This record gives sequence, structure tokens and C-alpha cells, in this order.
Amino acid sequence: MKLLINVVPLRSGKTGVGVYILSVAGGIKERVEETTFFSGRFIKSLDVKEVGKLKTFLKRVPIFWNAVKSLSYKYLSRSDESYDVYFEPNFIPLLNVKSRRVVTTVHDFSFLRREWLPRDRYDFFKENFPKYLGRSDFFIVPSSFVKGEFQENFGVDEGRIKVINHGIDTSTFFPTQTEKEQFLLFVGSLQPRKNLKRLIGAYRKLPEYIKKEFKLLIVGMERWGKVELSNLTKGKNVDVLSNVKNSLELANLYRKAFLFVFPSLYEGFGFPPLEAMACGCPTVVSNTSSLPEVCGNASLFVDPYDEDSITHGIQRAIEDIQLRQELITKGLERVKDFSWERSVDEHLNLFESLL
Repeated sequence: MKLLINVVPLRSGKTGVGVYILSVAGGIKERVEETTFFSGRFIKSLDVKEVGKLKTFLKRVPIFWNAVKSLSYKYLSRSDESYDVYFEPNFIPLLNVKSRRVVTTVHDFSFLRREWLPRDRYDFFKENFPKYLGRSDFFIVPSSFVKGEFQENFGVDEGRIKVINHGIDTSTFFPTQTEKEQFLLFVGSLQPRKNLKRLIGAYRKLPEYIKKEFKLLIVGMERWGKVELSNLTKGKNVDVLSNVKNSLELANLYRKAFLFVFPSLYEGFGFPPLEAMACGCPTVVSNTSSLPEVCGNASLFVDPYDEDSITHGIQRAIEDIQLRQELITKGLERVKDFSWERSVDEHLNLFESLL
């Protein structure tokens, strides 16, 4: 099988989509010798560092970056080479790839909400996602929740959509005997749909003796529509950490945290709760979108639109020792259902079934 994978999104760093591409594409490369990657040019290795500096420069001038992004989709992907399968792991397939079959991963439908995206990204998806749906023979989604949204919003036939769950890197995220510290942890990009304002508001409503003992640590990269946290966190025993260097440091934070709290308004899958579970950290998460499906019975669920619900969930998970232990035990069992090896198998089985 001659396979092409678009890895341009790796230019944006190791976001959730980046973790997915590195994990799946890396696993596929080990098993499919004739794999080519498109990183702005056609390469045989999964190293796209050479384009990182170019993107950093171009993004300083948005008109240049938007032009380059459009060129990548419309022209830079032009090649005389023909492939059996072109795998697009990030929403919209390139237009000029010659391939017998095109398979596209759609991670979520957050782009349908204007307030959750910067204007240029919202406009790009609004124009191009519906227009090029017919370019793909098949779609991969990370959860049944996203599959339902796909059918509801775009009328795509169920037979063209396959749910393939993401995995967890258990060689990085695993429990140790690390002693718990007195802090509550949130991990996620700093953007509106992560619901940080309500999280901080819920934290402020906790009893004084809990706030005195437990600080709130918010870990994440700044993203579009950055939540202005400085005024919200000032003098509130809330710290924001945006310089976690790698997954090993992140895993260590999960292991040390007394409790992981994730009141996100919307997730197509949601890596952080599973990463926390894999490290032996009890989790309090939203009862919305894909999170109940992904977390199963291993999390304490709260209403992310209700600060009092978030407050109550945090307090209960702190004070109820038996519940905490149940969440830890169930979490460690739950993550066994999510494997990158299994995900790679399912991707390859799908590709081969289409030929």
C-alpha cells in the first residue's frame, strides 16, 4: 500500500491533534514501508522541524500566514505521484493529491461555534469544511459523540464514518509512589471553551479551609481568545503555568496532584482526563460532549455551566476518601481501553478495506 499522510498540523506544536498525528503516523510508518509525509513538501521521515521557523515568521503577519495556509491546501500539495490511500488527519483534505482513496479524521465540531475560534480560523472552516466533504471517501472520528454530531450537522451517511478512539502513551503516563501534594490541577489550552472562568469561580466558592490547604494550578498553552486570567487569579491562591517543557514533566504533575479538575464545555475526545487517570490521579470532569463516553464510570461528573456543581464536585472528591480511591482504581482500569497500538491497527484495517 502506497500511503500519504499530511503532517502539516505538526507545525502547531504538540496539541491534541499533534499527539494523534505523531502516535498514529509513527505507528503506521513502522508497518507500511511505502509511507510518504506531506509537510509543505513530500518527505519520507516524520521530521517536520525544518518548517517550524518558517511558520513562526509567517504568523507574525496574518495575511502572509493565511495565504500560505490556502496555498498548502490548493497548490503546494500538487505532485505527479499517485497513492493508494491519502490519509488526512486534520479535518480538510488537500486538493491536488492523486489517490485512489481519501480518508479524513474529524476531531470535533468546535468550529461551529464562533466564540470558540479566532475569526480567521472560523471563516476558513465555514468556507472549506462543507465544500470539500465530498473529497473524502471515508471519515474517522474519535468518539460516538462526534459521529452523531457529524450526521446531525452535515447529513453524512453513517456508513462513511468510523469511530476509532485515541490512545494513551502509558510509557509516559503511568502511576508511581509519588507523594500527593496539596493542589488541584487543570490541564488544557487557555481558550474559552475550556471554561476557566467558571473553574476559578467555582474554586473561589470552596470553603475557606479547603482553599487554604489546596491551591489551584492551571497548566496550558495560550491559545486564541486567551482567557484573561491575571485579574481572576490575583490573590486567589491560583497559579498559571504555561512553560511545561514536555510530557514527562506533565506526567509528574498529574502524579503529584491531589485532584484533577476538567470542566471543559466541549471535547471531541479529551486527552487530559485519561492522562490523569493513567497517572493515578482522581478526576472531576464535565458531564457534556464526549467526556462521559470517554471517562465511563471512572470520573465524578459535574455540570460545567453551573459553578455550584463544579464546587460541589471538587469538595466531594477532596473530602470523601473512599470515593477518591474508587476514582483512582476505576481510572487505572479505564485507561486500559485506550491504546495507540489498537488505534493504529484500526486505521490500517480501514485503509486496507477500502482498496
